[in-house]
Amino acid sequence: MRFTDSRVGIQCVELPAILDWAQSAELTSAPNPSYSVAEIKVSAQAARVLLRRLKVEEEDARHWGMLLKHEVDSAAQTSRLAAG
Repeated sequence: MRFTDSRVGIQCVELPAILDWAQSAELTSAPNPSYSVAEIKVSAQAARVLLRRLKVEEEDARHWGMLLKHEVDSAAQTSRLAAG
């Protein structure tokens, strides 16, 4: 994933496409206009089925999720420090 500095702060370049895909696949609720919140609609069991179909190990998905969260948190902190 790529992040860019914009006039409104750090933004993920791929995020709009990811959110659009997740919403069209009914994995998330329709995001609010600012894309700051989208509720996950898929259950843990459904997520396991999706991972199995994609041939992704659950532990690998958990690891990827932790890495993604770390990168998002890091980008947010960088943005706050730059604004501060």
